[in-house]
Amino acid sequence: MNDKIRANITLINFVDKKNAENHLIPQCNVRSVSVNMVIDSEATLPVIGEDIAEALGIIKDEEILGWHSNGYDNIEPCSKGYGIFLKYGDRMSLTNCVILERGTEPLLGQIPLEEMDLLVDSMSQKLIINPVSPNGKPIVSL
Repeated sequence: MNDKIRANITLINFVDKKNAENHLIPQCNVRSVSVNMVIDSEATLPVIGEDIAEALGIIKDEEILGWHSNGYDNIEPCSKGYGIFLKYGDRMSLTNCVILERGTEPLLGQIPLEEMDLLVDSMSQKLIINPVSPNGKPIVSL
């Protein structure tokens, strides 16, 4: 049995999105991809591979250190990318991302999960919108 919970998330280049909204580029030039992401509440930021980053035009910017959930003994250098807009249903999040090598399994981390007020329903093995969100608006911690 595969215990990884996945969801189809749309990833959008935020600069392109804003440029299209301001009529600087046509909407058809906004780079976006739909990705089946593993929901990983132990990851902080979304994690994508270089192939997805290139398709979106997200540039490796800052070198950071990342560790896997199996412990701090596995710390590795990685790159941070800026300006990725995520969309799941009517929920949206603007965040940064971690860029790893090509073919890396994409992960949706805790920061966008919280911002979009999404929950993992372990019974149905699905990502769901928080059912107590009033009028479909996300509830965030203050």
